[in-house]
Amino acid sequence: MAARSRTLKDAARDITSALSAGEAGGGMRKALFAAVVGFLLVTAASTGATLWFMRTERIESATHINKSLALVIQEQTAEVLAGAERTLSRAAERLAWEQGVGAIAEEAARAALRASLANSRFLRAIFVLDARGRIAFDSDIGNIGVDLSDRQYFRVHRDDPKRGLHMGDPVVSRSVGTWFVSISLPLLSSDGRFDGVIVAALELLNLEKVWGGVDIGENGSIALVRRDGTLYMRSPYREGLLGKTYPFTPYFTGLMEAAPAGSATTVSPVDGKIRIVSYRVLPAHPDLVLLVGRSMDLILAPWRRGVAVAVAIWLASAAAVGAFAFWLQVVWRREQTGQERVGKELRESESVASASVAEFRALFDHLPVGISESTVDGRIIAVNAAWRRMYGYGATDAVAGIDAAGFWADSSDRARMFDQLAGEDHAAEVEALRNRRDGTKFLAELHTRGTVDADGKLQKLRSIHLDITDRKRREELAAARHAAEAKYSTMFDTMPVGVMETGPDGSIIAANPAARRMFGFGENEDLSGVSIADRYADPADRARIFAEHLRAGGKPMRFEVRRRRRDGSVFW
Repeated sequence: MAARSRTLKDAARDITSALSAGEAGGGMRKALFAAVVGFLLVTAASTGATLWFMRTERIESATHINKSLALVIQEQTAEVLAGAERTLSRAAERLAWEQGVGAIAEEAARAALRASLANSRFLRAIFVLDARGRIAFDSDIGNIGVDLSDRQYFRVHRDDPKRGLHMGDPVVSRSVGTWFVSISLPLLSSDGRFDGVIVAALELLNLEKVWGGVDIGENGSIALVRRDGTLYMRSPYREGLLGKTYPFTPYFTGLMEAAPAGSATTVSPVDGKIRIVSYRVLPAHPDLVLLVGRSMDLILAPWRRGVAVAVAIWLASAAAVGAFAFWLQVVWRREQTGQERVGKELRESESVASASVAEFRALFDHLPVGISESTVDGRIIAVNAAWRRMYGYGATDAVAGIDAAGFWADSSDRARMFDQLAGEDHAAEVEALRNRRDGTKFLAELHTRGTVDADGKLQKLRSIHLDITDRKRREELAAARHAAEAKYSTMFDTMPVGVMETGPDGSIIAANPAARRMFGFGENEDLSGVSIADRYADPADRARIFAEHLRAGGKPMRFEVRRRRRDGSVFW
């Protein structure tokens, strides 16, 4: 510090001597002014570029998260629609079976339809139209015989009996006052002719309950729309929006035509908010599009706070430089007043400049993500504190000049990064296995931008390092869990012996195909209303088995009993 102070003093003395030389002094004053202005412009441009880079990275990261949220919500929505379709199919199969046994009475049909509704959280009513469009069966009372042949869902299936699930326009229920949409499937005779339609009312507000488990932040929105812009459901729900059409912009329409999923920044036609919107077309329903939007204000709020800090630091630095320039002018004017006063003011200026540099370094070191700057050949220039912790270096360990190539566990990942950096934007984003100082490895996501000279040649690399080991581990555990569940389901369904899961009251929770054949039940028959207690030839056997289980403390046991099939026949 003492050597630096002497150097600044000598420079000040040389400058003031030159300024005192009359005409030459005027040239020096102009050069000093130009240097100050140049410094301020360069630092402003550098700070602005860094902030813009951070903004871009923030938006790109938010877009990536938005796409993930859209995928999760799309899967939830698709499962709701698939569940509704399964309920309709099972209800139709049950009615067909009842009719195959004999003519089905209105009350029996209503009971069957209501039993199907009991297994669905999202459907409110189910009814069946005959081939002329009249209500043949209904889960509600008082509608049998009503002519609905003018309804869109009837005309659609009548004109195209091979069409699958159809969703109508959102409407308000006249009976309960809630928004719902009709979903329907065609009914075909044994020879493939159109034989009617089975229709259900899907209450749209239930979708908001499904979506409510996903946090999209303040002023975020989720919407299910048709490709023509018709709004089926929006969360948060607002009265008067459902059923209206909000046409997509040509740009957004072009995105959906190019790919079934994507993202764009857009202004909402509903509330005028600017959001990053990720869309996904539902694979089973290509006319339906799911939109997930998160507020740009919320996404950029941390960045804006960083901008405020950076601008404050730059202003402090600019003030320090201005003070230094002003001080030189004072020195020139008051050279004769003595070197002591000059030295004092110089020390004050040094203190201000050092404080500004310290503040900027503090901002750099306190960022929660690892940041590094290196040469193109891999030599580290600078790193922040988060990077040191990530790679196992202490706060005082020397890292400048270390070969950054040694941190790549697989050199092909480094080559892949340079392939991306060769693009027009000189940016790269790679996931790669990295080496720490102690030789342990971790999975990282690197966002890198290169600075180039006038000829477009890379000069330096600036990288943001994110440790994604825990995130990847969670994804792998989730995949393993899904695989295990699928394996259990396959084993359950393909076992050659009958397997059942029942409740304490004897109600059947699940039964594999072998058990269904053993007791005479259909492969897809709904067993929710069937009790295994009724399948004992001698009811006393059930009480005896329960008593034996209690005495055995729940251990597996083997019994031989006579059971009764659905048709009344008895087997061991």
